[in-house]
Amino acid sequence: GTESAVLSLHVRAANRPAISLYRSLGLKVGELEFPEWFDWHGGYTLEASCEEVIAKVEAKYGGH
Repeated sequence: GTESAVLSLHVRAANRPAISLYRSLGLKVGELEFPEWFDWHGGYTLEASCEEVIAKVEAKYGGH
């Protein structure tokens, strides 16, 4: 089978507006992490298939 491309990004835990936006686009929020390159609030890894994100964006904002 073919694998779908995956969108993966990191967001600071304190950046609630960004987390809300990414969730609305279908990204799933992982566990709170504290790698050394995040500030003391930690952060999350968010992921979704690119197909799912594209479908949500097109539904929300219209096609090309």
